[in-house]
Amino acid sequence: EVPFASLLMPGERAEVGFRYQLSVPRRPDRFGAGPRALALGNWFPTLAVHRGDWDRHQYTDVGDAFVTEVGDFDVRLSTSIPLTIASTGRVLDENGTNFRLQALGVRDFGISLSPEYVRSETGARDAVVKAYAFSQERSRLFADSAAKFLAWYGERFGAYPQQTLSVAEVDLPASYGGMEYPGLIFLSSALAAPAPFEGSATDVLIGHEVAHQWFYS
Repeated sequence: EVPFASLLMPGERAEVGFRYQLSVPRRPDRFGAGPRALALGNWFPTLAVHRGDWDRHQYTDVGDAFVTEVGDFDVRLSTSIPLTIASTGRVLDENGTNFRLQALGVRDFGISLSPEYVRSETGARDAVVKAYAFSQERSRLFADSAAKFLAWYGERFGAYPQQTLSVAEVDLPASYGGMEYPGLIFLSSALAAPAPFEGSATDVLIGHEVAHQWFYS
């Protein structure tokens, strides 16, 4: 809790700044450093939602674990070695080790980083699908599968609310399958690549994760 010198009245504004440091655990997880990729999901403090009072519900691993307010993100990232980055939102500027990322009106912000990513890109109705994987074949199949579902859901739910959907292979446990963030899907590297035909297990999983995008965005 952050104490104010005086009450903040309705309509008034205040700005709070703080610094913090993370130690990313070396484990295959949505927040963890695996053998080939660094996954940053649920990696920063978030402001509690205010609906008449502050939501103080504690995190739980059952059901809907938490709720977050919609916000704008302007992220500047520097790395010690050249990396390829998949993230929520879009890249405004990059040179291999310095990046500026931006996402507007989203509930969360996820990032994955790897020196081994191979990227494939394809269009799907109103958005661009970018897939990041550890081989050209896997990135192409991930991109094609996600684009197919993005177009299918778009015809039924309306236009996808983001300009870009990124699909990134990370070192998640196989039991996770995938994990969704606004404009970003993590897929476990333990999964088989989606078969060129519809109905494979990975293809179905990607369809499930893409469906979440309208609700999470």
